[in-house]
Amino acid sequence: HFSIGFDSDVPQKGLIFDTTRIAATIPIVKPLILGLIWQESKDTLGNFNDDGYVISLKTLLSKKLAFKLMYGKSDMVKAGGELTAIGFDYKVAKPLKLYLNYIDKSYEDSSKESEHIMIGLQYNFNIEIF
Repeated sequence: HFSIGFDSDVPQKGLIFDTTRIAATIPIVKPLILGLIWQESKDTLGNFNDDGYVISLKTLLSKKLAFKLMYGKSDMVKAGGELTAIGFDYKVAKPLKLYLNYIDKSYEDSSKESEHIMIGLQYNFNIEIF
């Protein structure tokens, strides 16, 4: 899968930005999937040009259990921003998934660093309109 997106005149940091985003998922070897995201944001006055990227890996440990790793780097929100994450998805039924993630965020200003544990439930509704 591959996608590209453009946003224009997006307010952020008190300025107006134009953004380009490219995303892809690439099956490496079954069942390993590589995910890539790259984004560039430029303010319309030409003073700021921020970019960032995310690289992820996902593999199935069984029919119901997936293991995920993710690393990202960006200066868009805070200078020197880095994100590292590890997680698991457990498929309870076709539309229902449980997830557990650990996320570490670091920045140039170490007082802004944080760690998070996320536990959640995802239900995908299937609504057919046509």
